[in-house]
Amino acid sequence: MTIRKGEAWGAPSPSTGEVPTADNDRELALLAHDRWRHHEQLTASVATGDLLATVGLDRPRPVGQRWRFPVDLALLHATDGTGADQEVPFVAHLVARRGLGRGEGAVVMNAPLLSARWLGPLRLGPRAHPNDGVLDITVGALDWRQRVEAVRRARTGSHLPHPDLRTVRVSEWQHGFDRPIPIRVDGHLIGSYRRIALSAIPDAFALIV
Repeated sequence: MTIRKGEAWGAPSPSTGEVPTADNDRELALLAHDRWRHHEQLTASVATGDLLATVGLDRPRPVGQRWRFPVDLALLHATDGTGADQEVPFVAHLVARRGLGRGEGAVVMNAPLLSARWLGPLRLGPRAHPNDGVLDITVGALDWRQRVEAVRRARTGSHLPHPDLRTVRVSEWQHGFDRPIPIRVDGHLIGSYRRIALSAIPDAFALIV
């Protein structure tokens, strides 16, 4: 069951048994997706990444002192300019953006934090939670001056609300861009796509850290 407002998230998991450990968020998402496709639930740890930072850690606790957190899996169905589709999982975030030029982009947060090189963690999803059953989505276009200011304010999550950005918190969402746009999931570029459809899979796996 996904977390409800005011409830504590996670519980001690003192077992000393070994669980698979993903190197990063991207690898964790692929492991969870593979198990979900086979109607199984993954129980795993992760060595680093924004999902780990969301629970206040920079590395997993020692075995025997770890906690168990139920986590939602996000799914992207993306269509490129030729109409070809692919399904891509992620656990922390998706960013659709064309460099520094002006143009519509989108940020989809399953976890609240996105680590940006040279900038440190940005709280792009100030209301996002990895186990609330919804995705926090921000879409819009900013010029370069607005982007600089938005990035500065995003360190604390105070970049929202913004008159040029639309935000929704939903379990499913579809959107089309005027032309293919580069998309990164959990920090990894997967290609450029024109149409995207997103969904959240509640309680898809368990994180042990």
